[in-house]
Amino acid sequence: GKSNNIKILYGVEGYLVEDNAPVIKNANDESLSQTFVVFDLETTGFSNKNDKITVIKKVPIFKVNDDTYSELLNFNIKVNKSFIEKIELSNNICIFCTNIDSICIKFNIDGEIDKISKLDLLEEKDILDSMISKQKYKLNYRKISYKTTYSYNTREENRIINSLVEYIELKKDNKEIIDYLYYEWFNKNSNNKNKYEKLVESIKNEYNIKHQKLYEIIELINS
Repeated sequence: GKSNNIKILYGVEGYLVEDNAPVIKNANDESLSQTFVVFDLETTGFSNKNDKITVIKKVPIFKVNDDTYSELLNFNIKVNKSFIEKIELSNNICIFCTNIDSICIKFNIDGEIDKISKLDLLEEKDILDSMISKQKYKLNYRKISYKTTYSYNTREENRIINSLVEYIELKKDNKEIIDYLYYEWFNKNSNNKNKYEKLVESIKNEYNIKHQKLYEIIELINS
Protein backbone atom coordinates (compact mmCIF):
# COMPACT_ATOMS: atom_id res chain seq x y z
CA GLY A 1 0.00 0.00 0.00
CA LYS A 2 2.88 2.42 0.69
CA SER A 3 3.94 2.52 -2.96
CA ASN A 4 0.47 3.82 -3.90
CA ASN A 5 0.09 6.07 -0.85
CA ILE A 6 -2.73 3.88 0.50
CA LYS A 7 -3.14 2.96 4.16
CA ILE A 8 -4.36 -0.63 4.48
CA LEU A 9 -6.92 -1.27 7.23
CA TYR A 10 -6.72 -4.97 7.90
CA GLY A 11 -9.97 -6.68 8.83
CA VAL A 12 -12.12 -4.02 7.12
CA GLU A 13 -14.16 -4.85 4.05
CA GLY A 14 -15.52 -1.96 2.01
CA TYR A 15 -17.64 -1.55 -1.09
CA LEU A 16 -17.66 1.39 -3.49
CA VAL A 17 -21.21 2.57 -4.11
CA GLU A 18 -22.28 4.88 -6.93
CA ASP A 19 -23.07 8.02 -4.94
CA ASN A 20 -23.98 10.20 -7.90
CA ALA A 21 -27.20 8.34 -8.67
CA PRO A 22 -30.24 10.44 -7.69
CA VAL A 23 -32.27 9.06 -4.80
CA ILE A 24 -35.27 11.35 -5.27
CA LYS A 25 -36.74 11.91 -8.71
CA ASN A 26 -39.34 14.46 -9.82
CA ALA A 27 -39.10 16.29 -6.49
CA ASN A 28 -41.46 19.20 -5.88
CA ASP A 29 -40.70 22.55 -4.29
CA GLU A 30 -42.36 21.72 -0.97
CA SER A 31 -40.34 21.76 2.24
CA LEU A 32 -39.18 18.62 4.00
CA SER A 33 -41.83 19.24 6.66
CA GLN A 34 -44.59 18.01 4.35
CA THR A 35 -46.44 14.71 4.87
CA PHE A 36 -44.50 11.63 3.79
CA VAL A 37 -45.80 8.35 2.43
CA VAL A 38 -44.02 5.08 3.19
CA PHE A 39 -44.07 2.37 0.52
CA ASP A 40 -43.92 -1.18 1.84
CA LEU A 41 -42.89 -3.60 -0.92
CA GLU A 42 -43.22 -7.35 -0.80
CA THR A 43 -41.13 -9.17 -3.41
CA THR A 44 -40.27 -12.68 -4.54
CA GLY A 45 -36.62 -12.08 -3.59
CA PHE A 46 -33.91 -9.45 -3.19
CA SER A 47 -32.79 -9.03 -6.81
CA ASN A 48 -34.07 -5.92 -8.64
CA LYS A 49 -33.49 -7.72 -11.93
CA ASN A 50 -34.65 -11.29 -11.43
CA ASP A 51 -37.39 -10.93 -8.79
CA LYS A 52 -40.81 -9.32 -8.95
CA ILE A 53 -42.86 -7.04 -6.73
CA THR A 54 -45.91 -8.91 -5.44
CA VAL A 55 -47.51 -6.28 -3.19
CA ILE A 56 -47.17 -2.50 -2.91
CA LYS A 57 -48.53 -0.87 0.22
CA LYS A 58 -48.39 2.83 0.99
CA VAL A 59 -49.09 4.38 4.36
CA PRO A 60 -48.95 8.15 5.07
CA ILE A 61 -47.17 9.26 8.26
CA PHE A 62 -48.19 12.22 10.40
CA LYS A 63 -46.09 13.60 13.22
CA VAL A 64 -48.36 15.04 15.93
CA ASN A 65 -47.88 16.66 19.31
CA ASP A 66 -47.95 14.66 22.54
CA ASP A 67 -51.47 15.78 23.48
CA THR A 68 -52.95 14.65 20.17
CA TYR A 69 -51.06 11.37 20.36
CA SER A 70 -52.43 10.75 23.85
CA GLU A 71 -55.97 11.42 22.62
CA LEU A 72 -55.46 8.91 19.81
CA LEU A 73 -54.32 6.24 22.27
CA ASN A 74 -56.75 6.81 25.13
CA PHE A 75 -59.96 8.21 23.66
CA ASN A 76 -62.32 7.59 20.80
CA ILE A 77 -61.98 10.57 18.51
CA LYS A 78 -63.55 11.48 15.23
CA VAL A 79 -61.48 13.16 12.53
CA ASN A 80 -62.99 15.40 9.90
CA LYS A 81 -63.95 14.35 6.39
CA SER A 82 -61.02 16.15 4.76
CA PHE A 83 -58.56 13.98 6.69
CA ILE A 84 -60.34 10.78 5.64
CA GLU A 85 -60.11 11.96 2.03
CA LYS A 86 -56.37 12.49 2.55
CA ILE A 87 -55.82 8.86 3.58
CA GLU A 88 -58.52 7.09 1.57
CA LEU A 89 -56.02 5.75 -1.00
CA SER A 90 -54.30 3.83 1.81
CA ASN A 91 -57.60 2.21 2.85
CA ASN A 92 -58.04 4.81 5.62
CA ILE A 93 -54.84 3.61 7.32
CA CYS A 94 -52.10 5.94 8.51
CA ILE A 95 -49.28 6.15 11.03
CA PHE A 96 -49.07 8.77 13.77
CA CYS A 97 -45.84 9.42 15.61
CA THR A 98 -44.11 11.66 18.12
CA ASN A 99 -40.36 11.85 18.66
CA ILE A 100 -40.41 8.68 20.77
CA ASP A 101 -43.43 6.58 19.80
CA SER A 102 -45.59 5.57 16.86
CA ILE A 103 -48.90 3.83 16.20
CA CYS A 104 -50.74 2.58 13.12
CA ILE A 105 -54.44 3.45 12.99
CA LYS A 106 -57.27 2.45 10.67
CA PHE A 107 -60.27 4.78 10.55
CA ASN A 108 -63.74 3.94 9.30
CA ILE A 109 -65.42 6.05 6.64
CA ASP A 110 -67.08 8.19 9.33
CA GLY A 111 -63.72 9.24 10.74
CA GLU A 112 -63.82 7.09 13.89
CA ILE A 113 -60.98 4.80 14.96
CA ASP A 114 -61.58 1.25 13.77
CA LYS A 115 -58.31 -0.50 14.68
CA ILE A 116 -55.02 0.36 16.36
CA SER A 117 -51.82 -1.61 15.89
CA LYS A 118 -48.31 -1.16 17.28
CA LEU A 119 -45.40 -1.34 14.86
CA ASP A 120 -42.58 -3.79 15.43
CA LEU A 121 -39.32 -2.37 16.81
CA LEU A 122 -37.47 -2.13 13.48
CA GLU A 123 -40.42 -0.49 11.72
CA GLU A 124 -40.82 1.98 14.56
CA LYS A 125 -37.12 2.87 14.58
CA ASP A 126 -37.19 3.60 10.83
CA ILE A 127 -40.29 5.77 11.25
CA LEU A 128 -38.90 7.76 14.18
CA ASP A 129 -35.52 8.27 12.49
CA SER A 130 -37.10 9.54 9.28
CA MET A 131 -39.53 11.90 11.06
CA ILE A 132 -37.23 13.37 13.71
CA SER A 133 -36.83 16.73 11.95
CA LYS A 134 -40.33 16.98 10.49
CA GLN A 135 -42.84 19.58 11.63
CA LYS A 136 -45.91 18.50 13.56
CA TYR A 137 -49.19 17.99 11.72
CA LYS A 138 -52.28 19.64 13.19
CA LEU A 139 -54.98 16.98 13.30
CA ASN A 140 -58.50 18.36 13.46
CA TYR A 141 -60.81 16.10 15.44
CA ARG A 142 -63.49 16.01 18.10
CA LYS A 143 -63.96 13.62 20.99
CA ILE A 144 -66.88 11.24 21.04
CA SER A 145 -68.62 10.12 24.17
CA TYR A 146 -67.83 6.42 24.41
CA LYS A 147 -64.65 4.41 24.76
CA THR A 148 -63.54 1.16 23.21
CA THR A 149 -60.91 -1.30 24.36
CA TYR A 150 -58.16 -1.45 21.78
CA SER A 151 -55.69 -4.19 21.00
CA TYR A 152 -52.05 -3.14 21.00
CA ASN A 153 -50.82 -6.21 19.16
CA THR A 154 -48.36 -5.68 16.34
CA ARG A 155 -49.45 -6.50 12.80
CA GLU A 156 -47.39 -9.69 12.89
CA GLU A 157 -49.03 -10.74 16.16
CA ASN A 158 -52.48 -10.06 14.69
CA ARG A 159 -51.52 -12.09 11.62
CA ILE A 160 -50.62 -15.07 13.81
CA ILE A 161 -53.85 -14.76 15.80
CA ASN A 162 -55.93 -14.60 12.61
CA SER A 163 -54.07 -17.59 11.15
CA LEU A 164 -54.76 -19.63 14.29
CA VAL A 165 -58.46 -18.77 14.27
CA GLU A 166 -58.79 -19.54 10.56
CA TYR A 167 -57.10 -22.92 10.97
CA ILE A 168 -59.20 -23.89 13.98
CA GLU A 169 -62.39 -22.86 12.19
CA LEU A 170 -61.31 -24.98 9.24
CA LYS A 171 -60.70 -27.99 11.53
CA LYS A 172 -63.59 -27.47 13.94
CA ASP A 173 -65.22 -30.77 12.91
CA ASN A 174 -61.99 -32.71 13.38
CA LYS A 175 -62.30 -33.81 17.02
CA GLU A 176 -58.78 -35.23 17.22
CA ILE A 177 -57.09 -32.00 16.14
CA ILE A 178 -59.35 -29.78 18.26
CA ASP A 179 -58.70 -31.96 21.33
CA TYR A 180 -54.95 -31.80 20.70
CA LEU A 181 -54.86 -28.02 20.18
CA TYR A 182 -57.10 -27.50 23.20
CA TYR A 183 -54.69 -29.44 25.39
CA GLU A 184 -51.66 -27.56 24.04
CA TRP A 185 -53.37 -24.19 24.62
CA PHE A 186 -54.93 -24.77 28.06
CA ASN A 187 -52.43 -27.41 29.22
CA LYS A 188 -55.23 -29.68 30.37
CA ASN A 189 -57.83 -32.10 29.07
CA SER A 190 -61.53 -31.37 29.25
CA ASN A 191 -64.84 -33.04 28.52
CA ASN A 192 -66.28 -29.69 27.55
CA LYS A 193 -68.39 -30.04 24.41
CA ASN A 194 -67.62 -26.46 23.42
CA LYS A 195 -63.86 -26.84 23.07
CA TYR A 196 -63.84 -25.21 19.66
CA GLU A 197 -65.68 -22.10 20.90
CA LYS A 198 -63.57 -21.79 24.05
CA LEU A 199 -60.36 -22.19 22.08
CA VAL A 200 -61.26 -19.51 19.54
CA GLU A 201 -62.49 -17.14 22.25
CA SER A 202 -59.26 -17.46 24.23
CA ILE A 203 -56.99 -17.15 21.20
CA LYS A 204 -58.66 -13.86 20.22
CA ASN A 205 -57.43 -12.26 23.46
CA GLU A 206 -54.19 -10.27 23.71
CA TYR A 207 -51.17 -11.94 22.13
CA ASN A 208 -48.85 -13.97 24.35
CA ILE A 209 -46.19 -16.64 24.05
CA LYS A 210 -48.83 -19.37 23.74
CA HIS A 211 -49.91 -17.98 20.37
CA GLN A 212 -46.43 -18.46 18.92
CA LYS A 213 -46.18 -21.96 20.40
CA LEU A 214 -49.52 -23.04 18.94
CA TYR A 215 -48.64 -21.44 15.59
CA GLU A 216 -45.45 -23.52 15.43
CA ILE A 217 -47.37 -26.68 16.36
CA ILE A 218 -49.82 -26.10 13.50
CA GLU A 219 -46.94 -25.55 11.11
CA LEU A 220 -45.52 -28.93 12.16
CA ILE A 221 -48.93 -30.57 11.66
CA ASN A 222 -49.10 -29.19 8.14
CA SER A 223 -45.48 -29.91 7.19
